[in-house]
Amino acid sequence: MPLNPMGGDMPHPVDRVIVFAGSTMEADLVKLHLHEHGIEAVLEDEHIGTIAPYAAAAGGVGAVKVAVSVVDEPKARELIERHQRKA
Repeated sequence: MPLNPMGGDMPHPVDRVIVFAGSTMEADLVKLHLHEHGIEAVLEDEHIGTIAPYAAAAGGVGAVKVAVSVVDEPKARELIERHQRKA
């Protein structure tokens, strides 16, 4: 798997997959939850959530996305689903 040319351990963007989309606050919470379980996650389109939060509502057109490595996708989806069932 090619490493990100920008440095760091996160794989190149083409090796990432979106596992969640929602508001800035929701995406931040999901990212934190994944990090707590050892999964590196990044936010995509987070600036639209700051500039126009009404456009980033719950997975809408301007939603903030949480992306993880394709290798971590199954575990990440399981953690997110389990967390959402508890909420």
